[in-house]
Amino acid sequence: MTTLAERIKDARRHAKLTQRALALKVGVEQPVISQLETGKNLQSAHLSKIAHICGVNSIWLSDGIGPMTGSEKDAHEPVVSPNAFDSIAFKALQNLKGVVTPRSLAAIQRIEKAAIAGRLKETDLVLLEGIAARFEELNKDQS
Repeated sequence: MTTLAERIKDARRHAKLTQRALALKVGVEQPVISQLETGKNLQSAHLSKIAHICGVNSIWLSDGIGPMTGSEKDAHEPVVSPNAFDSIAFKALQNLKGVVTPRSLAAIQRIEKAAIAGRLKETDLVLLEGIAARFEELNKDQS
């Protein structure tokens, strides 16, 4: 399994960007990208934006899960940024997709897109984690 540093470097190379060019697009200084690629910094609030800019799956970038890039079919499926939710809450949110109304599903998809684009604030994420955790509790109670 590759490290986060290796995946960030692979993603940047996939996008044919220099560290400086990627930093400019992400809105950070070049040393931030360098520190991520060398493993000196092991986390970043910018991972979802880096994934989007580089055209790679955000789950692959942050956790090394799944393919680096998705198929044409996968490109239309929004994916919640793993930075937005812990693994239990993320799984609970993914499980919701099979049981929610079309209106609720549309709301979840808008939330996913906002997470990928990095438009969610810390308070939004705390609220969403609470909702996802509540649904996880409900799923356990029904089991």
